[in-house]
Amino acid sequence: MTSTDEDDLDFSQVPDCAVNEFYRQAEIYLQSTVQIALAADARASTLTGIFGAATVALLVLAANVANKSPIDAPLIASVIVGAVFLIIAAVFCAIAARPVEYFIPGYEPKRLYQAASSERHIKLEAASDMQIRIDRNRKTLRSAAMLLSIGRTLAMAAPITAIATFCLCFRHEAAWVSFLSVVRDHLP
Repeated sequence: MTSTDEDDLDFSQVPDCAVNEFYRQAEIYLQSTVQIALAADARASTLTGIFGAATVALLVLAANVANKSPIDAPLIASVIVGAVFLIIAAVFCAIAARPVEYFIPGYEPKRLYQAASSERHIKLEAASDMQIRIDRNRKTLRSAAMLLSIGRTLAMAAPITAIATFCLCFRHEAAWVSFLSVVRDHLP
């Protein structure tokens, strides 16, 4: 069933011989969305840490290079641009891994009590509810996947933009050196 509208879900026409399998498949699918979400969260959390650590390393490098004479303006600028892309990538990955409402398999007995007229009725009501949960989980997964993709894209763009920045700054190095000298002289 492809409908996501709760009022459109009517599984009453499922034949008696198929109710158990129908329910079992819904439960398996819902559990699978939970497993996919756990793996996606782990991936997003790992990338957040990696991109954050790389950002810190690049900023430390930029600070060390900036304190040496002569100032290597193209290198400093390119490292900072790369670090900015990586920290933004880390933020997108962190948002992808944020805590969200997610629907898990199983039911509290008080929730099933209202549908307890027969095992068939319980299973069909539960399957209907699981379809709603699956649809909502799928929507949450799509959102997290989009954020993670943006983060990975930004991280992949970091070295490219850093190289482009280096080339541009190398071409106008004298202006950058005087700018960075002024900045360095005004720092504590």
